[in-house]
Amino acid sequence: MELFLAVVAGAVLYLLLSLNEALSIDGYKFKIFISHNIIPTIVNMICGFILVWFKEDLTNILPITGLVAVFMGYAGQNIIKKIFKVFDTRFETYVGRNE
Repeated sequence: MELFLAVVAGAVLYLLLSLNEALSIDGYKFKIFISHNIIPTIVNMICGFILVWFKEDLTNILPITGLVAVFMGYAGQNIIKKIFKVFDTRFETYVGRNE
């Protein structure tokens, strides 16, 4: 149970740091911040929970401890956010013009 909470703590840490960065932008709106972060956060938590759930199977690759679970929550949020941004139609990316 504490590993699941550690994944949530990592995701919340990422959200708080992103919120701190977003507050400095002119025209900041909390509704936009939430709409850009809610789906990546849910996907990140699902992926983190699955990895924690199968921790016995992953012990040979990486023993999952509390600190590793926090880093999975934080880094997973960052990676998933970047993947979502690549496929977002509002931005031009190297993947394509997203037309």
